[in-house]
Amino acid sequence: MLLIGKIRQQTDRFLRIIISLNFSLQELAEFIKLHDKGLNVTVNEGDYDSLVEVMAHLGAVREKQPVYDVMFEPLKQKLELLKSYGQEIQDDVYERLNALPEKWANTKKLAMNVKQQVAPLQTNEVANLRRKVANFDVRQYEFREKFRKDLPFSYDQTQVYKKLDLGHLDISTMEREMQMLNDSAALFEVTVPDFKQVKQCRKEIKLLKQLWDYICLVRTTFDDWKKTKWREINAESVRKNDKNEMIELTFFSSFRWIKNVRSLPKIFEVNHQISFIFENFISLFLSALDKEMRAWNAYAGLDDAVKNMMTSLRAVTELQNPAIRERHWLELMQATGVKFEMTDSTTFADLLALRLHQYEDEVKNIVDKAVKEMAMEKVLRELDNTWKSMEFTLEPHTRTKLPLIVVQEELIEVLEENQVQLQNMLTSKYIAHFLKEVTDWQRSLSQADQVIHILMEVQKTWSHLESIFIGSQDIRNQLPEDSQRFDSIDKDFKEIVEENQKNLNVVACTNRPKLNDRLEDIKSRLSLCEKALADYLETKRLAFPRFYFVSAADLLDILSNGNEPEKVMRHLTKLFDSMAKLKLTEERGHTIKEATAMWAKDGEYMSFPSPCDLNGQVEVWLNRLLDKQCETVRYHLTEAVGAYEEKPRDQWIMDYPAQVALTGSQIWWTVEVCAAFAKLEEGYENALKDFYRKQVSQLNALIAHLLGDLTPGDRQKIMTICTVCIFY
Repeated sequence: MLLIGKIRQQTDRFLRIIISLNFSLQELAEFIKLHDKGLNVTVNEGDYDSLVEVMAHLGAVREKQPVYDVMFEPLKQKLELLKSYGQEIQDDVYERLNALPEKWANTKKLAMNVKQQVAPLQTNEVANLRRKVANFDVRQYEFREKFRKDLPFSYDQTQVYKKLDLGHLDISTMEREMQMLNDSAALFEVTVPDFKQVKQCRKEIKLLKQLWDYICLVRTTFDDWKKTKWREINAESVRKNDKNEMIELTFFSSFRWIKNVRSLPKIFEVNHQISFIFENFISLFLSALDKEMRAWNAYAGLDDAVKNMMTSLRAVTELQNPAIRERHWLELMQATGVKFEMTDSTTFADLLALRLHQYEDEVKNIVDKAVKEMAMEKVLRELDNTWKSMEFTLEPHTRTKLPLIVVQEELIEVLEENQVQLQNMLTSKYIAHFLKEVTDWQRSLSQADQVIHILMEVQKTWSHLESIFIGSQDIRNQLPEDSQRFDSIDKDFKEIVEENQKNLNVVACTNRPKLNDRLEDIKSRLSLCEKALADYLETKRLAFPRFYFVSAADLLDILSNGNEPEKVMRHLTKLFDSMAKLKLTEERGHTIKEATAMWAKDGEYMSFPSPCDLNGQVEVWLNRLLDKQCETVRYHLTEAVGAYEEKPRDQWIMDYPAQVALTGSQIWWTVEVCAAFAKLEEGYENALKDFYRKQVSQLNALIAHLLGDLTPGDRQKIMTICTVCIFY
């Protein structure tokens, strides 16, 4: 099988060689026959067509001569090869191979003879052809100038496609003439120029067609946009891959750089949404256009138109900001010098009349201003809402039940925060439109702040002095002039309180005419009352120095209740170290102003040797009470010292108050120590030892008491005496 396959391959190879040999011989035979016939044509002077025909045959022979001159020997070698392999060759092949070399030689001779015959005619025609070429070369430059003048290279051209069609016809005529010259020059072996001007015109008209197709697309799109209501424009819409948002742009199929593109992104949507896809689309195609276009006015015009439109679109997007108000449109119109009425029916074309692309910075500044003003407007609106609902709360005065204003901490925080906001707004460069409103708010809130501050101060002072100048007859008697002044203050203050109740809104209440002046007047008069009171209190402190231990408020409370010892008693611990309460005398169920005993803070009781009179001014009977306190301590101490030896000390201690018992014990300890030393001097050597044993015995007795059931006061008294005894 392998052998058979090789034989079959060899046979096929030989067959191909035979076919090729027959084809080459047949081709040469036909070539010789054809051109021998053509070269045998008689050419007369002036017969240009016959001359051209003969020149064509001469050219063909000249062209094929290098090929056919060397083909016979290889063909003979192929025949010998085939013969050696036993391949049968037809006789006509041998005959043709033997005859063709001679025929080819005759053809070449014929061509040489004919060439010599037509040489004079050829010379004349070459001269004529060169004149035609020179003439055409001049005409192409003239055509070039006319082409640049007549064709739409400027952006403001009209009837563009008509001019392009006429230009195309003119170039085609020139190209046909140029082709005829090139063909003739090839026949007569004449060198001709490239005719670059005509070729450049052809290139440029193609580029112009591309460019103006694009310009028309852009202009058509822009015209559609201009009909759109400006509020329906959405320059930020980027919607891709939507079949319904594609349009056929078949005329672009002629563009060499988008031949395979049948459709492009829709640049104007049905719902009037303008996409930035268009901007990218523009950039793509502008960059793809031939660089030669960039020097043309039409290209520059297109580029400027697109850039201006994109700039205008961005400006429109800015102007669609909800912060834009009528005043901002007026500013824009003033900046551009174009006036029109801005309504919902205003179209994009109306806005383009503003030349927004020339005022992009102005638009941005106006929009920024509008946004800032909108923020201010929001703040002012919030201020209005806040202070419309902000009201004072009332709280009745303790004694008079007069409804006084209570200021919540939240109100103060909001007030301070809003004042800071207003101050920041005043420093803004966009404050002009809201200057009056902000100034009014600042004035109102500042007034509210001042009034609240002084009102709280006046309320506090009035509440403090009211119980003194009105509730205390003693002080009214002592300070009659200031009491009359306070009566006037009280009347004016109650009028303000009554007015406050009519409208508790913070701003409305505090911004009443002359309210601040009235409060300032009341405050100044209250200061006079306070000063008079302070001077009065100083005289009382001088009369009873222990009044320096208490505050002015406590002192005023004491003075105002000076005729009521029961109310003064709550201040006794501030005036005296341990006195907390007095025992008052009662007659027939009524308490009289007379004290018979006193209690300490720990509840210890001590009776007076005689009653203490509590009548008169408070500083007078307090001085009497102080003297009575000293007298009582002396009295009980004398009694306790005298009775010390009557009972054991542990029993004696229980009969007297702690201070008396402790002091009496120390007195007797001193006496007994002196006696022990006296005995020691007299020669009684065990005197101190005997005293020591006595002290230990007394201490043990006291300790035994501590183990029993004692009141807290007694237990503390014994523990204190034990501590003192240990350190004797």
